[in-house]
Amino acid sequence: MEAALKYLKERRFEEARSLLEAIKPNQKSYTRARILYTQSFLAEGDRKGFHKACRSLTDEFPDSAQAQQLLGVSCTQLFAWEEALTAFRRALALNPADFSTAENLGIALDANGWHRDSYNQLQNLWRTSKRLGRAGYLTLVRNAQLLGDKKTAHKVIRLLQETDPDNAAVMRLDARNAFAHNDNLNGEKLLKRAAKTHPGDADILADYGIFHLSGGNLKKARRFLRHAIAHDPCHAGAHYVLADMGGGHHRAADDDREDRLSMIRAALQRPDIPYIKRAELNFAGGKILDSLRRYEESFGLYDQGNKMIRARLPDDAIEQPTELDDIRKRYDKAFFDRVSPVGGKNGQGLVFLVGMPRSGTTVLEQILSRLDGVSAGGESVEIHRWSQDIGGKPARDFLISSTAEERQQRSDDFMRAYQPLMPPGTWRTNKAMQLFSHLGMIAVLFPGAKIIHCRRNALDTCVSAYFQFFRLYHQQFSFHLKTLGRYYRAYGRLMAHWRAVLPMEILDVDYEDLVRHPGLEGRKIADHCGFTWSDQCLSFEGSDHMVTTASIWQVRQGMNTNSVERWRRYENRLAPLFDGLGDLAPVSSPVNPPV
Repeated sequence: MEAALKYLKERRFEEARSLLEAIKPNQKSYTRARILYTQSFLAEGDRKGFHKACRSLTDEFPDSAQAQQLLGVSCTQLFAWEEALTAFRRALALNPADFSTAENLGIALDANGWHRDSYNQLQNLWRTSKRLGRAGYLTLVRNAQLLGDKKTAHKVIRLLQETDPDNAAVMRLDARNAFAHNDNLNGEKLLKRAAKTHPGDADILADYGIFHLSGGNLKKARRFLRHAIAHDPCHAGAHYVLADMGGGHHRAADDDREDRLSMIRAALQRPDIPYIKRAELNFAGGKILDSLRRYEESFGLYDQGNKMIRARLPDDAIEQPTELDDIRKRYDKAFFDRVSPVGGKNGQGLVFLVGMPRSGTTVLEQILSRLDGVSAGGESVEIHRWSQDIGGKPARDFLISSTAEERQQRSDDFMRAYQPLMPPGTWRTNKAMQLFSHLGMIAVLFPGAKIIHCRRNALDTCVSAYFQFFRLYHQQFSFHLKTLGRYYRAYGRLMAHWRAVLPMEILDVDYEDLVRHPGLEGRKIADHCGFTWSDQCLSFEGSDHMVTTASIWQVRQGMNTNSVERWRRYENRLAPLFDGLGDLAPVSSPVNPPV
């Protein structure tokens, strides 16, 4: 054994392995010898040899935490992230105290698209140990930013900057952190510095493209996104955002859609492209084909992307949705008879834009944010967090068990935290997804707020959601057509319930009316909120207001009816959606079988 260790230290791997293989199973050092033999391939940089040795090791020692951990590491090197996730979970079950395995599990969860689970894993690990490796820190920051945890993201970025301030990923995440804090000037400055320091970094170039798209500079957005793809032809994020821009071309001279389709198809065949990236590439290809009016091919790629995500979700994600019906039961008339809203003007200054994903809330927000005294809050997550935890309890439990004074205190706390973003006399919108499910809590704690409900044709809403890549899997119903239809029906029942029991007014705005008669609908909305209307609000496509939601491109196109009855392009593929929608679907259903 000593001679083998000496050879390993001297990087004489073949000689070391010969000695290690000579140790017999009946010798005390056998287990250690097998592990050292396996690790020698890792030290040598032989990924395939390392993976093969790890397979042999776990076959021989299936209950060894170290063997499973090494298998997980070998899988990450071969981009086999699903297998890595399984191996790390097994290793952690065998040795829950192993820090390295716990961190690797968080990283593997992220690579598999489970960003929320990755965040929870790494956040808990950091909270208890006060340390992570660089890869763990970077993963934690990315997911904290995705989930709106600005505090954690800011702290970790500062830690990373102490040791590696010029690292490309650290610089990019620092810029994202500035944007998250509405510091757009500093965010752009940081992005410029990052691009100058790392001119060929595709992630930085893609972020620069998204920044310009958010700010309305479509020419620069296309240029930077193409630069990102030039440096990394498999960059799923750049492909997706560029494709989402009406296919990504502006005029015939720069129409490279077929070339980008070829890149996407080639990337889809590569085993080293992570599963989640391949799913995103399918959505990107679908968007390009849609812009080319090749609708049958387009639906095929969209459908494949959705199937890939759906395969990762729990079985109950495609069952009959019940959570919205449960909300109706929890916030019934008896609840509002028992729990009175807080007093005063709490909530005044807040405008909640509610509706299904892809129902037009982003367009409406951009119209309102151009009115004097109104700012766009985007998809703020604070209300969702409060719905899960107020004083250590879910929102309804707190509201039922609390006194009027306690409810008033909590409402005051929220308004104070929100006040820096909302100077006296001004209003701020909030269009977070699933806000419509939190209207019971909002009505009690923020009775001075305004609620505007954005409605859109059921089929157009569901098709648009099915064609959208929801990165956080937070819209699990959207990856299955039949479930989408069922969810839309449940959402309709919940909104009807709120109109019947909620002690505050809800203004309904139909997307189709808004895009056909924007001036008329805009005045109606302004009157409801007490704002002064201006027709200049309808020219937001050229605005430099930042847009940070999934509907960036649609907003930059200005008001149009291009998406009205879009579903008809795909009618023969929508049988499962018709089934889920039931009587909300057209009288005549598609004749083709479900796909």
